[in-house]
Formats: sequence, structure tokens, C-alpha cells
Amino acid sequence: MSTATANLSFHPTQDDLPSTEETPTSKLPQKAILQLLNTKCTTSIHYLKQTHALVIRTDNFQDNFISGSLVKCYANPHFNSLDIALKVFTQVPQPNTFLWNCLTKGYLENDEPFEVLSLYGKMVVSNSRPNKFTYPTVFNACAHAEAIEVGLQVHAHVAKHGLRTDKHIKSAGIQMYASIGLVFDARRMLDEEGETDVICWNAMIDGYLRFGEVEAAKRLFESMPQRNIGSWNVMISGLARCGLISEARELFNCMPERDDISWSTMIDACNKEGYFKEALEVFSKMQSEKVVPKRFVLSSVLAACANLGALDQGRWVHSYAKKNFMKLDAVLGTSLVDMYAKCGRLDSAWEVFENMNQKAVYSWNAMIGGLAMNGRAEDAIELFFKMRRENIRPNAITFVCVLNAFAHAGLVDEGLLLFESMKEMYDVEPEVEHYGCVVDLLGRAGLLAEAEELINLMPMEPNAAVWGALLGACRIYGDAELGARVGKHLLELEPCNSGRYVLLSNIYAKAGRWDDVGKLRKLMKERNIKTNPGISMIELGGVVHQFMMGDDSHPQRKQIYPMVEGIVERLKLEGYVPKTSEVLFDIDEEEKETALCYHSEKLAIAFGLLNTPTGASIRIVKNLRVCEDCHSATKLISLVYNRQIIVRDRVRYHHFRNGTCSCNDFWIDSCAKLLQKRVKKKSELAAGKFDACKMSSPLCWICFSLVSPVAVGNRTAMHFCFGASKTAKIQYTITVDKSGKGNFTEVQKAIDSIPSGNKQWVCVKLAPGIYNEKIYIPDDKPYILLEGYNRSSTIIQYDEHESSTTSSTIVIFTGNFAARKITFKNTYMQPSIAKPEITWAPAATIKGDKVSFLDCAFIGFQDTLTDFQGRHFFRHCFIEGAIDFIWGFAQSVYEKCTININLLDRKNPGFITAQGRQNEKDPSGFVFKYCNVQGGQAYLGRAYREYSRVLFYRSYLSKAIVPQGWDSWSFAGREEHISFGEVENKGEGADTSKRAKWIRDPNDNDVRFLLSTKKFIDKEGWINEQLTLA
Repeated sequence: MSTATANLSFHPTQDDLPSTEETPTSKLPQKAILQLLNTKCTTSIHYLKQTHALVIRTDNFQDNFISGSLVKCYANPHFNSLDIALKVFTQVPQPNTFLWNCLTKGYLENDEPFEVLSLYGKMVVSNSRPNKFTYPTVFNACAHAEAIEVGLQVHAHVAKHGLRTDKHIKSAGIQMYASIGLVFDARRMLDEEGETDVICWNAMIDGYLRFGEVEAAKRLFESMPQRNIGSWNVMISGLARCGLISEARELFNCMPERDDISWSTMIDACNKEGYFKEALEVFSKMQSEKVVPKRFVLSSVLAACANLGALDQGRWVHSYAKKNFMKLDAVLGTSLVDMYAKCGRLDSAWEVFENMNQKAVYSWNAMIGGLAMNGRAEDAIELFFKMRRENIRPNAITFVCVLNAFAHAGLVDEGLLLFESMKEMYDVEPEVEHYGCVVDLLGRAGLLAEAEELINLMPMEPNAAVWGALLGACRIYGDAELGARVGKHLLELEPCNSGRYVLLSNIYAKAGRWDDVGKLRKLMKERNIKTNPGISMIELGGVVHQFMMGDDSHPQRKQIYPMVEGIVERLKLEGYVPKTSEVLFDIDEEEKETALCYHSEKLAIAFGLLNTPTGASIRIVKNLRVCEDCHSATKLISLVYNRQIIVRDRVRYHHFRNGTCSCNDFWIDSCAKLLQKRVKKKSELAAGKFDACKMSSPLCWICFSLVSPVAVGNRTAMHFCFGASKTAKIQYTITVDKSGKGNFTEVQKAIDSIPSGNKQWVCVKLAPGIYNEKIYIPDDKPYILLEGYNRSSTIIQYDEHESSTTSSTIVIFTGNFAARKITFKNTYMQPSIAKPEITWAPAATIKGDKVSFLDCAFIGFQDTLTDFQGRHFFRHCFIEGAIDFIWGFAQSVYEKCTININLLDRKNPGFITAQGRQNEKDPSGFVFKYCNVQGGQAYLGRAYREYSRVLFYRSYLSKAIVPQGWDSWSFAGREEHISFGEVENKGEGADTSKRAKWIRDPNDNDVRFLLSTKKFIDKEGWINEQLTLA
């Protein structure tokens, strides 16, 4: 490999080399090395590196089968060494089909389906012909990527190569078609000629069930020539997914034999449909049949225990795992944390959490959520900050947990601040669930109008959970008018959800609007809506007991009811007064008191007092929210009977002890105090107690920022709420058309209309035309997408030179900016000008961070693209110039771009790049991947600063590139820090034999870093967000 090409070979250290006692240094037979690679190397990265070093030392590296086995081992997702796998592949001069297959399968196992499709395309045009082992991987990649068009082409290739009768290919093809909803095509493939095995039939059944074709799946299952355990498992999981639990259970009972997956499938099916008690019954049957449960089965059982509050059975699972030396990995450990937290045993949850060797982000989420729901909001928030101190990146679910903690603690302002910082500080886009949390936060604090306004300003359509949170707040604060409006939305969204009718009915009843209650019940009757009864569950001795209001079916009913009556009488002596407002029927007070007496949680508490030792804790799980009367009564019971009572209702956990509750009665009376505080603050601001210079604009009570009205066409007073962070979707579109048919005729005026501090994606859409104007986008206007019709017909141009900033056709100071399908052109120095002065004349100057260009063009002469600073991404762009026409201090990737060298009549060669990296810690650099370099004579670049860094990778370099390749410019004799690299390029200009002698091989780690777009510029995932904006 030449001096100008990065050496990507594996460099084993002395520690990597095997000892002479382990392995002789003479050439080993292929069989011996393959045996090593297929055994010890599959589980140990250290042993794999030793064997890799052995392969190099014994001159076996060119063997396709040995290299393929190396690729397979390095591609193991547990080793996180896919980059090394690719290196091994690229160093084999003529990779055969086996080697291609190993690499594509490795990328698929690492969840890189698009890379698989790219590799397949390269394989097709290479000398290696795909075989029957290639296509299952490619079909699976098409399914994961939802690339149906590619899938159809691959299917055609299969037919062309005469492989459509292969059963493995058919199975993968059926799965691909079925996974994306093309059930008819999947069935046609099943019915094609050729061998069809049970795997193909199973795939087809799964496809039917995924899209609700239950009867078709049943018919196919019944007509199968033969079935295996997988056939039954597919049917059971599919039926459960369709909500047919009883049919799934019946089929499960008919199975001739079962494996681990069968039991796990049935338990998971019950869990997903809310049949947690039935899930434990299945597990009990599994134990009775002496089946040894595996780790994944135990996780499913723990989920059922968590939802039932079955602490004893959960403890048994924990004990079983310890007894059988099962390692507490992230999955099993998190399941235990979740179970203990949901059973109210935070001490045990914390002990498990602390002792976990591996903690995934979902492990932290489980612990944070458990603390929050158990009334330990401050501890939950502190754990969140500890998570950040340990460099664990929070995800969307983390913020749901933390926002719930703020809501339960009544920390309104703090919760709003966290919500506002999600994108800016943590790069997590607020989703509908986060807005629901904030609505709940505001609603609990009595800020009902603000909560409703936030819903109306949401950048996405609010779902039923969001409206439901507001309706719940309406019930607490007795706002029947708002409740009626909210209820109307909910009944439209979920016309069959009985809970919504009941909650709205409760609001009407509390307000004494009995006529409205009657109308609502009549509507429920007309729609055949059945209400879900309140159920309280308590576990004793591994058995879960259920109680409903007025339930007399329990074997101990003759002891329970007198016990309840005795409890109520004793509480009355302590000052208890039944809250008859909780009875939502138009009956007299005495009947209301009797009804309250036999609520399900009171029956469960009485049962617990009868059957547990004095002083023992009582744990209850209720499917609905605890009513205010039962909450007050349970506080007194904990004091009078000296018991800790833990109640988990639909909303939170209540730890009752010594007459108090862990929720501090926040949801009953504390909100009123917060409401008074917020109303006072609002009235002070409204009265003018803030800076007079801001009086000209109203205040947004969602984001507490001043509203900047925006005039767009005929629309005025458009408010971009600064508190509600955007999602990766276009929220507003402004049209520009020179003919006057859009909102504006000039691009700059459209930009000016966007308010400062905007935080939602705004699309400025340009109609075809030539816009002769300079564009300036300031740093306080992020989240703009500038989009044309196509770059041939949508052109922004200007004729100016001198300073790079003042003469640039477009100057971008802001971050989070994207442009598509536009040509940016500086017409100075164009061929029509006679003898022009050579000077700065940029088409674009980019100084913001997170800026992308897709299908754009930049045309100029000198400094065409002033890539000044920040992280930038260019794909499918055309860049034309002559002198330093891609220059700057930025950190940028150019992917699949065309670089055109336009020298006019000049005899001297030009310079493509002039990169200005300034020190070894500076992360900047230019990376060109899969680009096409063409035109007149030019150097690939010259060093603008001492640590200049540029890399060309797998690009086509035409004869336009001068043999020397690079120029050190003013650093001649001081080139030791310059990093100019060329890796695997093609074309006449890619010949590096005559490159400048001072060029050194780039550091392998540096090359690896630069070639990973994610590591180099995209750790937060902003590129995909911008490229997929719609």
C-alpha cells in the first residue's frame, strides 16, 4: 500500500500474539485455524485477536474461508468490532461469495440493514455471484429497512438465478412480504413451485396474524402437511396479539409437546393483554410439569408479579435465580427492580439495582420510575442526576419517569424547566408522552387553563392519554365546564373506553348535574359500553385474592363484612366522617355511607387484618384510582391498627403509616396552594411588574416567553411556543414564489418572518425560479428547512466579492439548519466576465452547528463553499470552483458528492480544499466518502493550518488530480502534523505512487474515527433527523 494510503491492516500487539507453547509459528492447516475460529473465538475477543495474529503470522490471511470466519467473529454484536470485520474483508484481494455472505450477515446482526443492501449491490457488480445463502440475509434486511422496492428487485434476482425453489430463500421472502403487509405476495411466494418446508408455512401464518387475518391463519394452520413446535408457538403468540387470549390458551393446552419458547410465549401473551393472574397460573403449571425455567421466562413471570403486586412469588423467582447462579444481567436485574418497586419494596429494589454488574438505560429508568411512583420524587430526581454524572445518556422513557417525579412532588416550575431543556441539553425530542406528563403536571397543580393551552399548542396531535390527564384534573378541581369540553374530545377519540365515560360522569355528579349524568349513561347504554369494576387484590401465601365493591363471593365473607363494619365504627370514634360526595348516585346520605363502607379496598384491608400477624404490612393493588374517602379511611386505619398499608392504584403508590400517606395528600389539597402561588405570579406579571420594554408583546403562559407575532400571507399572530420543543416534523410551512402566489416573493423576507428563538421546524418552500438576492440567517433563528423544487430550477444567486461573510450569496450563522434541492451561486468570476480579479466570492458561508445539505449545488470560483465552523453534512451535492473552493475550520462529511474543478483558462492547477484544523485536540476535518472528483487540474488540497486534516475514502478521482496530490502551502518543511489521507479510491487520479514525499500514513485510529460519521459529527443523531424531515 502506498505512503498516501491509510494502512488499515490489523496490527497485533505483543499481548495479542499467542505464546509459543500455545501455537507453533509454522503454517497451520486450514482445518486447525477454522476450529479455533469456530470455538473459543466466538466468545472471547482476546482469544479472537490472538488467533487473528496467528493467521497473519502463518500466512493464512488470503484464505477466503479463514478470512470469512474472522469476519463472522468480529461481526459478533457482543464484540462491537464491526469496523475490524470490514477491514478484514477489504484486505482480501478477491473475496468469494462465502466472504461476502459473512460480512452481510454480520451487518444484519448489528442492525445495519441499509449497509446490507449497499453491500449486496456491490456484490452483484463484483465477480462474486450471490447464492442461496445470500438471499435470506438480504430479504431480512429489506424487511427491517421496509425497503419494498429493493425487495421486489431482489426477488427478481432470485428468479433470474434459478433459486426461487430453495426453501430457506422462500421462507425469508415470505417473512419480508408479510412483515410489510403484502400478505398476498407472501402467499403467492408460498404457493410457487419448489420445496416448501414447515418454516415457510410458519412464516406465512405469522404474516397473516400480524395483520389480523385470523381466519386465514387458522385455515393455513389446519391444512399444514406437518407442524413443529414453532407452528404452535406462532399461532399462540399471534392469537394473543389479536386479543384472543382464550383461544390462545386453548391451543396451548392442546399442544402435543412444549418447549421453553412455548411457555414463555403463553406467559408473555397473558402479560401483554393484562391477564397477569393467568400468566402466573401458566407458570405454576410449568413448574408442576418439572420444566426448568430459563432467564427470559423468569423475566416474564416477574412482569406478572409486578403488575399483581405478588411479592411472595416475585421473591421466589429472585431466590430461584440465586440458587441456580443466574447472573443478574441488565434484563433479569431490571425485571427484579421493577417487581420490587411495584410491590412497594424500594429497599429490595435498590439493593438489586446497586448489585447489578450491567446496567442499561432501562435499568436506570425502572429505578427512577419506581422511586417517583412511590412518593420518593426527590430521590428519583437525584438518581437522574447521578445517571448523568456517570455519563449514561437518558432516553425518551427516562424523561417520562423524571417528569412524573416532578408531577408527583408538585414541582411545577422545575418540571417545566426540565421539559424545556430536553432537546437543548439532552438532544431528546419531546414526544406525545412527554406532553402528557406536562399536562398532568399542570393539571395536578390546578393550572387547568394552562394545561388546555399547552394541548392546543402541541406540535403533534394530542392522544387520548393527554386529554385524559386533563380530564382527571378537571375531576379533582371540579371544573365541570372544562371537563365537558375535554370529555367530548375523549369520547371522539375512544368511544368504547368505559373509563372515560365514568370519569366524565363523576365530574357531572360532583357538580350536581344529574341530568347530564343520565344522558351520559343513556349514551353508554346505546353504545353498549360496559364499565370496568374496581378490583383490589392482595397476595397472601402466594395466592392472589381479589375483591370488588359489595363482593360476597369470597370464602371468608362472613368474617370480612363484620370486620369492615367494626373498622368503620372504630374510625368514627377517631373523627372519621365518610365523604359521601364520592358516591356518584342520586341517593340519600345513609345509603351513600353504606355504599362507601364496602369499597373494594376496604374489603381487602379487612381481609389483610384478619389473616396477617399484628404489625405486618398489608399490600394492595387496585386497578382504579383510590377514592378520596378510602384514602382518608386508610390513613386512619394505619394509625389505629398500627399497620403499614401500601396501596398501588392506577396512578401512584400510597404508603400509609401512622396516619399519614407518602403522597402528602398532594392530589387532594396541596394543589390549591400551588394554584394560588401561580395565580399570584401571573397576576403580578399581568399588572405590569416586568420590564416595560417588553410590554408591547403578550406573554405566553406555556413557555413564559414573550410572543412574537408572525405575519405569513394572510395569517397573523402566529405564535411559535418557545417552551414546547419541536419534534422531527415540519410544523409550519412558508411559501416563496416570485410570481406572487406564495406567502412571500423574496426568500429573505420569509426568513425574517420567523421569530427569534424559534424551536419548531419551519419549512421555507421555494417555487422554481432564480432568486437574485443575498440571504442572511442569524444565529437566533434555528430549525429552518430551506427547500426548493430541484437544484436545476431553484437557484439563489448574487454577484459580490471581497469578504467571505459580506459577499457570500447565503450566510448561515444559525444551527439546526437544513437545505434541499437548491443551487447557491456566486456569479462573480463566471465565464462571461473578462479578466476578473481573483478574490473571495463564496456561494455559501456556514458558521452554525448541525447544518445539512441534501441535493444542493454550490457554484463559484474562489472559496465557493466557505465551510467555516461547526458540524456539517453534505449528501448528493454538486460543488464547483477553482481555488480553495471547499475551505474552512469546520467538521464536515461530504457523502456521494460531485466535486467539479472549473479552471477557466488558467494554466496553473487549482486547489479543492483548504482545511484549517489548528491543533491536535481540534476535532475538525473534511471527510469525502463515495465522491466523484472531475474537471480541470487541481490538488486535492493544501494545508491552511498546521494540523490540516482531509480524508478521501472510496471516491473516484479522475485524471484532474495532479500527481503530487497535496500541497503544504506555508508549512513547507513543517508537515509533521498535517493529516492528508486517501483510502481505497479509484480512477486515474487515485494513483498515489507520485504523491509528495512528506505525506505520511494517517493514524489507523484517526481514520477509523473519521470514517464513522456517527462518531465524527453525529453522536446525537441529528443528521437522520434532518434528512427525514417531512
